[in-house]
Amino acid sequence: MYICICNAVNENAIKAAAADGVTTLRELSLATGVATTCGKCATEAVRILEQVSAATETMANSGASRQRFSVPALTVVA
Repeated sequence: MYICICNAVNENAIKAAAADGVTTLRELSLATGVATTCGKCATEAVRILEQVSAATETMANSGASRQRFSVPALTVVA
């Protein structure tokens, strides 16, 4: 699903950026262009980053393998 219509950024692109270590909206904007035109997508983009971060923490706490991706703790910078 597209999150940022202005810059054609979809959910998979955001998740891939998170897997590459992106943890803030500023970093995500630089990596993907999300929220750099009208900004209406910023809230949803941050929600997806938080979702990926929470999933990673759950995997770490359960002892599950981190083979797919690893994301540091999320810091949101507006």
